[in-house]
Amino acid sequence: DDWSPEIDRVVRWASTLLAPMTAEAPYNQGKVGPLSQLPHYAERFIGFPSAKELYETVDDQRQGVPLDPAFSNLASRIAPYMSFNQIDYILRVRPSWDWQPADLRRLRYVYSVKKKVFDISE
Repeated sequence: DDWSPEIDRVVRWASTLLAPMTAEAPYNQGKVGPLSQLPHYAERFIGFPSAKELYETVDDQRQGVPLDPAFSNLASRIAPYMSFNQIDYILRVRPSWDWQPADLRRLRYVYSVKKKVFDISE
């Protein structure tokens, strides 16, 4: 008789612990495009190249013609927002003399920071 409240509490705790749970309904996000194409965000992306434009410019391999200085500067300024693989790609595709020296230093710095973060995360 002295132990009945404790036994009742343990039985209720065990039934809560072992009872089946209802599964959450799967989250359906629907079709969402890039932020730059949504009217609310479009004005924030004016002047920034899309990934397609960035890759097309970097892949344009005219021999002996360096990158446009304005594009070189823009690519180095948006580098912190790019993924590690994107920065790795643009550094591998174009030789170092195609970039402006200050922009190349910035790209390499962002690359090294992202590489360290990538190494730590594994």
